[in-house]
Amino acid sequence: MKKIAITGGIGSGKSIVCNFLREEGYPVFSCDEIYREIAETDEYLSLLKIHFPLAVENGTLNRKKLAQTVFSNAENRNILNAISHPLIMNKLLSKMAALKNTSDLVFAEVPLLLEGQFENLFDDVIVVIREKKKRIEAIC
Repeated sequence: MKKIAITGGIGSGKSIVCNFLREEGYPVFSCDEIYREIAETDEYLSLLKIHFPLAVENGTLNRKKLAQTVFSNAENRNILNAISHPLIMNKLLSKMAALKNTSDLVFAEVPLLLEGQFENLFDDVIVVIREKKKRIEAIC
């Protein structure tokens, strides 16, 4: 089975490419969706509570408080990435492996592929590029 990552900046059109591939019948996973899955797990919340205690309230994630903590501080963002990225990638690779006997090609939308240095986990990488003006229009 060939694993292909799809990456690109915000508003570049990664989701459009992924939707096209899904329509063509290919399995496509999203790291954003996987993050939403792990965000409520005990393992993730326990790790967050150690580093960002205000972001976990009554056993659930307070996304607003987490965002306030990590998006204003690069060190905190690096800590969050060090916690979440391995969990996301492990779950992604597990989901991909589960399709081993059913699909020759499997795709994954991985927004921070290069920043996280995960490109070696894939056989190929598709980088989606779009001009800056169009990217801004897409996210506004």
